[in-house]
Amino acid sequence: MIAYLHVVLLGFTSFFLFGWMIQKKIIPAAVRTSTRLLAAGFILSEILLAILPWSERFVHEITIPLLKVILVLSVLMAASIATMTVKAYRLRS
Repeated sequence: MIAYLHVVLLGFTSFFLFGWMIQKKIIPAAVRTSTRLLAAGFILSEILLAILPWSERFVHEITIPLLKVILVLSVLMAASIATMTVKAYRLRS
């Protein structure tokens, strides 16, 4: 239930707004790669977060590696947001 709400409220709303702002040229098209990295990181982390409750029930050994992958994906998402911000600022200047 929580994963569903997280995906719907955060994911679809945010990515709809990103797509709309790129289409309206509020965000330059130069940040498409960063937006794709953000989308990939979000989708993969949501899949792993949905798997996480069942991973401990069936196989205890994969819980820690899953958490490490989620951490890496979170860093990837933060880096892509930072890259989008820097590119957009440079293009506006």
